[in-house]
Amino acid sequence: MRESNYCSVQHSRAALTLSPNHYDRRALDVTADLPLLNTLTHLSALTSSSSAVREVLTTDGGLERLIRLLDQTPRMNPKDRTTAWRWTLAWHSVVNVGIRGTERVRFRVEQAGGIRLAVTVLDGYL
Repeated sequence: MRESNYCSVQHSRAALTLSPNHYDRRALDVTADLPLLNTLTHLSALTSSSSAVREVLTTDGGLERLIRLLDQTPRMNPKDRTTAWRWTLAWHSVVNVGIRGTERVRFRVEQAGGIRLAVTVLDGYL
């Protein structure tokens, strides 16, 4: 679990975030909006290009954290762009894992509740 007083002195950051070439599960546990948006932005790029990151997300609990982020998002206020941005980036990462992953990875997406979320999103268009 992420330590509440974590500090990254090398990067002059108060919270752990993902970079374009480094994945760490603890970065998904931050509660502040800016580090989480930074992490989700890099994660969406990593899940679209790296099969290793997609595999690790299914084994370390990162996929469940993304699904929880999507479930916890309240009804979106059109003026709250941060919430919409967070939801879109988390959704993009889950979709990348589900579409580009192996059969075992896709099965884990289904177990974590990704299909339920996809049905909910598609139901909004009917």
